[in-house]
Amino acid sequence: MVEMLYLFCDSYLDGKDAMVRVMSYTTEGDPIIQDISYKDDRITLVTDSSRNRFGGSSIGREVD
Repeated sequence: MVEMLYLFCDSYLDGKDAMVRVMSYTTEGDPIIQDISYKDDRITLVTDSSRNRFGGSSIGREVD
């Protein structure tokens, strides 16, 4: 997993398009998915907590 983050960072620093998916889990075991992408000089973070049975079930998007 850590290797994928390093590859993403290397691609970003080289100005190449890149994407990495990070998954974490709630205390109850529900997945929270975060997709981080770099394209056209923009970083986008999409957080998907729709599978979280006990919290908010939404998909959020942030662009920088």
